[in-house]
Amino acid sequence: MVDDREFRCADIRERNRRLARWAGRRMGFSGAWMAAYEQEVATADYEAPGCEDVVRKIAADFAHHDIAIDAAEIRAQIRRLGG
Repeated sequence: MVDDREFRCADIRERNRRLARWAGRRMGFSGAWMAAYEQEVATADYEAPGCEDVVRKIAADFAHHDIAIDAAEIRAQIRRLGG
């Protein structure tokens, strides 16, 4: 039997995948680059509880690519994606 934690983990993985695609598109990623970026975001989520590790990772990537999207906008996108 599958418990609620497993469903929640699956929901978070899917949210992070969609968040990575949202961010990756803004950085011009596609194909293998996008797939690799999705994995990087997924890995970042294991650094600490909650989503702030993912927010920090994506914010740093945006800054590195000179994209003016801050942590507040990333958190807003997380909320839009259901997280």
